[in-house]
Amino acid sequence: MNIYETVVKYCTDNKMSIFEFEKKCKIGNGTVGKWKTGKSEPSIKTLQKIQNGTGIKLSFWIGGIL
Repeated sequence: MNIYETVVKYCTDNKMSIFEFEKKCKIGNGTVGKWKTGKSEPSIKTLQKIQNGTGIKLSFWIGGIL
């Protein structure tokens, strides 16, 4: 599972839109969509914002490991 699929699953499980996820994590609107094709990947800084916004470890976001 890539980062985009992990975010989509998280959003589905938590009944939130990707826009709400981006806002919660303080990342730019449309950022997650850029990861859909795999041509773009999040930076470490962005992953840290996601970790801070969700409270879930980086290892989950980069590899699906809790």
